[in-house]
Amino acid sequence: MSNPNLIEDRIDLKCLTFDCFCKSIDFLKSGELKNISVGENTTIVILTNFGIMEGIPLKLSNTKDTPSEILINELIPKIFEIRNDEIIRLKEKNENLSLINDTSSILLKDVTIRPYSNPECISHIKYLTLFSDQIVGISFGEF
Repeated sequence: MSNPNLIEDRIDLKCLTFDCFCKSIDFLKSGELKNISVGENTTIVILTNFGIMEGIPLKLSNTKDTPSEILINELIPKIFEIRNDEIIRLKEKNENLSLINDTSSILLKDVTIRPYSNPECISHIKYLTLFSDQIVGISFGEF
């Protein structure tokens, strides 16, 4: 899969910060830091403009134990490959093409969404792609 030049030389600070935050939580879960740890069930909490989201960062891997893991591990990379190919095709047709809404995204699994407008109306989604422009803040905990 090739990346279009339009997205090759950029970095999304929110996504980078989110990735570093998740790696720090994984480090705390590992128990390698003496006298400081978090529980194995600790999840990431994302504050957005519309509500609070709790989930587990999705790491694509070669592990394909269940049908849903097989689907996600094959589908997600394919979606981005098709998108990148389409950007390249469109750029070839129009050299002045520029992307808008070009934020990065993060992948989550086992997501719980609590909207601010009705916190009792909780939604559960198995997999979610969240665009980084929706992130207002991040935290962690066991809920």
